[in-house]
Amino acid sequence: SQCREHQVICFAFLEATAGKMYVGTLEDDLSRSGLSALLAQVAPREILYCKDRLSAESLKALKGFSHRGSHQVTTLTYLREDEFPSPVDAPLRLHRAGFLNPEDARELDAIKD
Repeated sequence: SQCREHQVICFAFLEATAGKMYVGTLEDDLSRSGLSALLAQVAPREILYCKDRLSAESLKALKGFSHRGSHQVTTLTYLREDEFPSPVDAPLRLHRAGFLNPEDARELDAIKD
């Protein structure tokens, strides 16, 4: 969601070694300091993004992070908008793929509502 001064950034990341998935949002200013801090903390190996839904400032922060030398290179993978599941469909798709047990799927549904 975009605004002149602030933007709400939605994110999700998977901690594969622990088998955990994190989903959240953060409100950031035009400098994208919050996004930069999140990327530094998580240090993702790959970032999936939809260019059509990303502001120029956010894309610049992602590209800047992927080129820093203090961590392993992050791969930026562009996906078309139709390749991202809708928030309504995501829990069901994750459950069907075996990534969520029924209790986790219900918790996500409760948050969504």
